[in-house]
Amino acid sequence: MLSLGKPLNLGEYRKQVKEALKSKPQVSLRELLEIHPPDDGVVGLLAYHAVAGEEDTHIIDDSKLERHDLGEGRRPRFVEGPTILFQKK
Repeated sequence: MLSLGKPLNLGEYRKQVKEALKSKPQVSLRELLEIHPPDDGVVGLLAYHAVAGEEDTHIIDDSKLERHDLGEGRRPRFVEGPTILFQKK
C-alpha cells in the first residue's frame, strides 16, 4: 500500500473553523492560517478547502486568488488558492 504521509484529519480542521466562528460571524482562510499555521503545508490548505466545500454557508471564490506563505517562518514557500470565507450557519 502506497502512503504519502500521515492520514488527513478533516475533523481537526472542522474543529478549528468551528472554534474561530464562536467569536465572530465569519473568518477568512488567511485568518485561520495565522491562528493555526499549517503543519502539513499545502495538504493543510487543501483540507481547509475541503471543509469549506462541505457547507453552503462557506464561500469559495475562485475569481479572487490569495497567496499564502507555507514556509512556517523558515524559507518562504508560497502557494496560491481561491479566497475562502467561513461563515456561521
